Amino acid sequence: MATIIKLKRGTTTPTTSNLASGEVAIDTSAQKFYINDSGTIKEIGGASGSSSVDSLDNGSYSITLGSDGVLTLTSVGYVYDSSQIYTTTTAGQTLDSFDTTDYRGVKYLINATGDSGGVHAATLLLTHNDTTVYTSVSDEVYSTSSLFTLSGSISGSTVTITVTPAEAGMTIDFVRTSLISRAVTYSFNRDLQTSSDPTRDLQNVTAIGVDMNV
Repeated sequence: MATIIKLKRGTTTPTTSNLASGEVAIDTSAQKFYINDSGTIKEIGGASGSSSVDSLDNGSYSITLGSDGVLTLTSVGYVYDSSQIYTTTTAGQTLDSFDTTDYRGVKYLINATGDSGGVHAATLLLTHNDTTVYTSVSDEVYSTSSLFTLSGSISGSTVTITVTPAEAGMTIDFVRTSLISRAVTYSFNRDLQTSSDPTRDLQNVTAIGVDMNV
């Protein structure tokens, strides 16, 4: 008959009063192994001095580890949605604006609903070189007639997207997807779950791409 060897066990982290030096025990609740290493209780296989985190965020960029194990790198404002109400047909009313240092290119999915019941959807693609804005409107579809025209301009460090409504009384909803203006990279060369540095700076980087060497 095989001999069954059972380690000392409990439902909490053991202390030095529970274990002699060199003795091993199991915390059955946390499912972790511990050893008394010359008067210090240490987790076997654990990352000493580390904290378990599932996200890193420095206010400009964030990295999130999803429950499915997928790492997501985003910048603040990368995806943004809003709604504007226009009560006049005045030309060049502001739809949205952003700083040139934040984004190099943006894409808008726009949908307008007029008080008369008409609807109009379109896609606006925009990029800039810090002095000039370049735009392209595509995928336009509307129920009866066009409800708006779009344009973009740049003044100083601000890019502004403007709209000219075709009728008074209109709501425009849009989603903006932004491409960050500067190059971004981050190399995952260790387990994010046991990272002891949750304030790693993600701004001072120089190459495009995310190297996931986990």
